[in-house]
Amino acid sequence: KPFEKIVIDPFEEKLLLTDTEVKILKVLCNYEGGYVKKEKVLQEVWGIKYFLNTHTLETHIYRLRKKMLTKFNGNLSIKSKPGSYSFDCKY
Repeated sequence: KPFEKIVIDPFEEKLLLTDTEVKILKVLCNYEGGYVKKEKVLQEVWGIKYFLNTHTLETHIYRLRKKMLTKFNGNLSIKSKPGSYSFDCKY
Protein backbone atom coordinates (compact mmCIF):
# COMPACT_ATOMS: atom_id res chain seq x y z
CA LYS A 1 0.00 0.00 0.00
CA PRO A 2 2.28 2.76 -1.25
CA PHE A 3 -0.02 5.62 -0.24
CA GLU A 4 0.00 4.38 3.34
CA LYS A 5 3.78 3.72 3.18
CA ILE A 6 3.42 0.10 4.28
CA VAL A 7 4.03 -3.40 2.97
CA ILE A 8 1.57 -6.05 4.12
CA ASP A 9 2.22 -9.77 3.77
CA PRO A 10 -0.55 -12.40 3.35
CA PHE A 11 -0.66 -12.82 7.14
CA GLU A 12 -1.41 -9.11 7.67
CA GLU A 13 2.09 -8.35 9.03
CA LYS A 14 2.80 -4.68 8.32
CA LEU A 15 6.11 -2.95 7.69
CA LEU A 16 6.33 0.84 7.70
CA LEU A 17 8.42 2.35 4.91
CA THR A 18 10.09 5.67 4.23
CA ASP A 19 9.14 7.70 1.14
CA THR A 20 12.34 6.58 -0.58
CA GLU A 21 11.74 2.91 0.24
CA VAL A 22 8.24 3.18 -1.24
CA LYS A 23 9.68 4.66 -4.43
CA ILE A 24 12.32 1.92 -4.70
CA LEU A 25 9.78 -0.87 -4.22
CA LYS A 26 7.38 0.72 -6.73
CA VAL A 27 10.12 0.72 -9.37
CA LEU A 28 11.06 -2.89 -8.63
CA CYS A 29 7.42 -4.04 -8.57
CA ASN A 30 6.79 -2.47 -11.96
CA TYR A 31 9.09 -5.11 -13.43
CA GLU A 32 7.16 -8.05 -11.89
CA GLY A 33 10.08 -10.05 -10.53
CA GLY A 34 12.46 -9.12 -13.34
CA TYR A 35 15.76 -7.43 -12.69
CA VAL A 36 16.02 -3.65 -12.93
CA LYS A 37 19.32 -1.94 -13.69
CA LYS A 38 20.76 0.25 -10.95
CA GLU A 39 20.82 3.23 -13.32
CA LYS A 40 17.07 2.86 -13.97
CA VAL A 41 16.29 2.87 -10.24
CA LEU A 42 18.54 5.89 -9.66
CA GLN A 43 16.79 7.74 -12.48
CA GLU A 44 13.24 6.91 -11.39
CA VAL A 45 13.73 7.43 -7.64
CA TRP A 46 16.17 10.37 -7.52
CA GLY A 47 16.09 11.73 -11.07
CA ILE A 48 19.78 10.91 -11.61
CA LYS A 49 20.19 10.61 -15.38
CA TYR A 50 23.90 10.00 -15.57
CA PHE A 51 25.71 7.25 -13.72
CA LEU A 52 27.49 8.62 -10.71
CA ASN A 53 29.79 6.79 -8.35
CA THR A 54 27.34 6.81 -5.45
CA HIS A 55 26.33 4.23 -2.89
CA THR A 56 23.01 5.88 -2.08
CA LEU A 57 20.94 3.13 -3.67
CA GLU A 58 23.00 0.34 -2.12
CA THR A 59 22.59 1.93 1.31
CA HIS A 60 18.81 2.16 0.94
CA ILE A 61 18.58 -1.40 -0.41
CA TYR A 62 20.69 -2.67 2.52
CA ARG A 63 18.40 -1.00 5.08
CA LEU A 64 15.24 -2.13 3.31
CA ARG A 65 16.49 -5.73 3.10
CA LYS A 66 17.30 -5.69 6.81
CA LYS A 67 13.83 -4.38 7.70
CA MET A 68 12.08 -6.93 5.48
CA LEU A 69 14.18 -9.83 6.75
CA THR A 70 13.35 -8.94 10.35
CA LYS A 71 9.62 -8.60 9.65
CA PHE A 72 8.98 -11.22 6.94
CA ASN A 73 11.69 -13.84 7.59
CA GLY A 74 12.99 -13.73 4.01
CA ASN A 75 9.61 -14.32 2.34
CA LEU A 76 9.69 -10.81 0.89
CA SER A 77 13.13 -9.70 -0.19
CA ILE A 78 15.22 -7.83 -2.72
CA LYS A 79 17.49 -10.00 -4.84
CA SER A 80 20.48 -8.67 -6.67
CA LYS A 81 22.94 -9.54 -9.36
CA PRO A 82 25.76 -7.27 -10.53
CA GLY A 83 24.24 -3.87 -11.30
CA SER A 84 20.57 -4.95 -10.98
CA TYR A 85 17.86 -5.55 -8.38
CA SER A 86 14.62 -7.53 -8.21
CA PHE A 87 11.78 -7.76 -5.69
CA ASP A 88 11.09 -11.36 -4.66
CA CYS A 89 7.93 -12.66 -3.00
CA LYS A 90 7.90 -16.29 -1.81
CA TYR A 91 4.25 -16.38 -0.70
